[in-house]
Amino acid sequence: MPELLPSSCILHVDNLSLAISHQELVKNISFQLHQGERVCLLGASGSGKSLTARALSGTLPPHCQISGKVTVNGHDVTHQPILQRSNLGRVATVFQDSFGALNPLMSVGKQLSLSTHIGSQHELSSLLEKMHITDSDTLLSRLPAELSGGQRQRLCIALALLSGANLLVADEPTTALDVLNQQQVVDLLKQCTKNNACDHSEHLHGTPLSLLFITHDIHVAAQLCERAIVLYDGQIVEQGSMENLLTAPQHPYTQRLVAAVKTTDEYIAPFIHKVQPA
Repeated sequence: MPELLPSSCILHVDNLSLAISHQELVKNISFQLHQGERVCLLGASGSGKSLTARALSGTLPPHCQISGKVTVNGHDVTHQPILQRSNLGRVATVFQDSFGALNPLMSVGKQLSLSTHIGSQHELSSLLEKMHITDSDTLLSRLPAELSGGQRQRLCIALALLSGANLLVADEPTTALDVLNQQQVVDLLKQCTKNNACDHSEHLHGTPLSLLFITHDIHVAAQLCERAIVLYDGQIVEQGSMENLLTAPQHPYTQRLVAAVKTTDEYIAPFIHKVQPA
């Protein structure tokens, strides 16, 4: 297996453009993500976020035209669909639709067993407990439709991490969840990117898990991410630390996003208070 490059750069996107039916939806975007970082790609619906996620994961629709370059762990994967990629070029992905990501006709236990090659119910229950999924013993026998949205999404995160990839792309994973389940998913993602990785996930060469969190929700992004990339109309209009983004936004779109935030929000208020006059 090829070795990782000495650089801590896990993901390098260079002048990536994506078009469907000759309509350019993502326009020459460039950014990097380094080992152990939690970075958000922030933008409104239709800004090109999800299409970018598909380009990174190798799941673009066949009629999508792509130019530029996507490098994962030093491997050029620009034109490689997911099944053609080497282990080092693969990206773990979690999407918004947790129900569609699971087999509706197969029990949770069976799906986990096929993914992990673990046959013991005790070991599978232990795995679920590490993902903060309660009642794991009874849950293993259930179908996905019998789980709550939060349970399904945490299960999808577990399955993604079991791939061993050191980069997780989470595309709007909290959008369809209520506030409580949103918080549980955010806490889980924090846990899995803190101090190397989740105990149950063996990442390539033991490297820390890096996260690209794709969202339109600046509240959730502020809880989870240290750095932000703002996408507007298919273009990157601003990027920098989350603190700078919230205290001194430069682009009019980012300024509108921050202005719309309620200063009573427990995560964003401390940033905003720093720039308020005494």
